[in-house]
Amino acid sequence: MNIKKIFIASSIVGFLFTLGLAGLSQTASAQASTAKKSLNKTMKATAAVNVRKGIGTTHKKIMIVEKGIFVKACNYSNGWYKVSVNDKTGWVSGKYLTSAPANYKEAGLVELSKKDGFVIDLKYATKKNFMGYALYPKESKALVTK
Repeated sequence: MNIKKIFIASSIVGFLFTLGLAGLSQTASAQASTAKKSLNKTMKATAAVNVRKGIGTTHKKIMIVEKGIFVKACNYSNGWYKVSVNDKTGWVSGKYLTSAPANYKEAGLVELSKKDGFVIDLKYATKKNFMGYALYPKESKALVTK
């Protein structure tokens, strides 16, 4: 009779131990899902939003990104994106960001070119404008909406 009690007790302990390990692995996978995820994504601010030193509103504000400004997201964690804008890096709540088109075609723009008979003269890609310096690169494209 004592052997039966020992066998039943050890079986129960083994079962409980197995449940404990399963719980630990679920906890580990839950922690892994909230870990930082690397990415390389262009995002657009849907409202004026604070860029902060860390994840959460308790961290110091670095700057404000205005509505419609594009940022480069490099990490994601717990609903927050680590972004770069104007040579500054910080964290922004995902509530205020949306995915941006990857290229001008996805944005619904069309490129004009000389081979199609257009005269392309992008003054703001040169110093020959009222600002006296190039505002965007010489290799910029002439883009219009459809």
